[in-house]
Amino acid sequence: MIRIFISHSSYDARLAEALANLLRTALRLSASEIRCTSVDAYRLPGGAVTDDQLRDEILEAETLIGVMSSRSLGSAYVLFELGARWGNKRSIIPVLAPGVPPAVLPAPLSGLNALESSKPAQLHQLVAGVAEQLSIVQEPASTFQGAIDSIAAIQPRSDEQPMAAPAHTVNDHCGSQ
Repeated sequence: MIRIFISHSSYDARLAEALANLLRTALRLSASEIRCTSVDAYRLPGGAVTDDQLRDEILEAETLIGVMSSRSLGSAYVLFELGARWGNKRSIIPVLAPGVPPAVLPAPLSGLNALESSKPAQLHQLVAGVAEQLSIVQEPASTFQGAIDSIAAIQPRSDEQPMAAPAHTVNDHCGSQ
């Protein structure tokens, strides 16, 4: 069963993978409990009917983390994933990619408290919040502090588009750019 679904653009796979690995370590989860479609350890299984499995897992996961960047805000799949959760009143935790200000989140996402991936204290808040949602005890912070420091050190991509109104495309899903 998928406990954490990480919605992201494949463009943000590096940050999504770092978040998945952080949560896996900090919360003692198996790779099979996390879905992150652009990352080998967390991809859909071979032969899966992509749209059907994603639709089910998005709603069944105990929490959904949305990696927010200009690319994810322009991805039809990411917007559908977030919209499905929002429409079903299920947990969504927006995590801002490096250099992305909270002000760019469109409504209704702008009504959610977004956490900044560049701030270690907010990454600790993410771990604690997900642990609470999953009703599990997190590992001591010292065991995953290195992962938090690595995520916080990720710099904005030099090819990151300026944050403007999102452009909607369907070419950004499951590893495509």
